[in-house]
Amino acid sequence: ALVNGANYFLKLYRSRCAFEDLKTYSDAHLSDIGLTRHDLKKIDQDFYFRDPTIKLKEFSDDRSRRSLNAKPPYHDLL
Repeated sequence: ALVNGANYFLKLYRSRCAFEDLKTYSDAHLSDIGLTRHDLKKIDQDFYFRDPTIKLKEFSDDRSRRSLNAKPPYHDLL
């Protein structure tokens, strides 16, 4: 149990470091991976003691799903 706890905190630390690195990305780079600056701020406020990568993936997957379901701008002309 102690090893599992240590592994969890090590993973959380690594995820937090990666998350902090995302804050240095430009808005264009964040958009390329399906995230926004607002997503990062929300996670920073609400998910500090949880693995941020889980919520980041949810945000990105949600945005991808919505864009796939969106009608193209020329849809009404067909």
